Amino acid sequence: MDLDLIALGDQIHPDAETQNHWRRLPTVVAAQRAPDQLILPHPRLAERGFVLMPLADIAADWVHPLTGQSVVQMLSALPEDALAGISVVAPPDGALPSSEITIR
Repeated sequence: MDLDLIALGDQIHPDAETQNHWRRLPTVVAAQRAPDQLILPHPRLAERGFVLMPLADIAADWVHPLTGQSVVQMLSALPEDALAGISVVAPPDGALPSSEITIR
């Protein structure tokens, strides 16, 4: 299983300078390198429709602690092609709709 931690409230880990460094790396460079430590919020979350679309369902008002942008703002700033091929999957019968799920 591959599990990515996207954010933890408004925490910045390990620090703002490291987070900003990885967030500002050109995409091509970032694809070739990996940090040797956990960086939160995830440095590339604002570029990833497949992360932002479901996040908008459960935490649309979450605000990136360094950029000040909400999930909805980041999602609306993505180019249309960043959302190509992403579709909503219906929950299984009997599953709670996202509006009834509480995130703590």
